[in-house]
Amino acid sequence: MLYARNTLQFAVEETARFAMINTGWSTQTLSDRLRGRLSGIDPSAVVVGVSNETVGGVLFVAIRASTPQ
Repeated sequence: MLYARNTLQFAVEETARFAMINTGWSTQTLSDRLRGRLSGIDPSAVVVGVSNETVGGVLFVAIRASTPQ
């Protein structure tokens, strides 16, 4: 369980870094990128959520990943 949690956290952090330094991405691009970083976890078993909003002209992105309990 700890391995799966750490793997999900790492994949989310790597995807967030990608989103910060690249422009022109889509939510599907971020979702696919996250799934590609799931070493040892079946990517089809992971629920990925990407949402964004603009506040004061600044784009904020929330990236979530979880597996069924």
